[in-house]
Amino acid sequence: MSRSSPMAAPALSVLNTAHRKSVIELDVDVVTPLFGGSATPGETDAYHPVRAASVRGHLRFWWRACHAARYATSDALFAAESALWGNTETPSVAQVEVETLRAGVSVFPQSALSAANSASLVA
Repeated sequence: MSRSSPMAAPALSVLNTAHRKSVIELDVDVVTPLFGGSATPGETDAYHPVRAASVRGHLRFWWRACHAARYATSDALFAAESALWGNTETPSVAQVEVETLRAGVSVFPQSALSAANSASLVA
């Protein structure tokens, strides 16, 4: 049994232009140590060592730090921050994705980490 929609689907060209978002793509080389993480304590996720939510949190922090002086009240700052980064009622318009292009090099072997953790537990 076939169904038909009461509304005609919009043309694909309309969808592509009406909801277009600005995209800023950055390639970032990390020149200082970067500590990744994972769901397992003491290990770094090989595929996603840096979570997009963490990067987004840092961007939000620095946006607030750099823009706070522009607003007369904390309520005005919060309204502007919420418009960009979202709040508990509305989602963020800013989306962050992280893609690892080159794997880093571990400068602190896992065996040394285990030994350091064991030593700190004994002391």
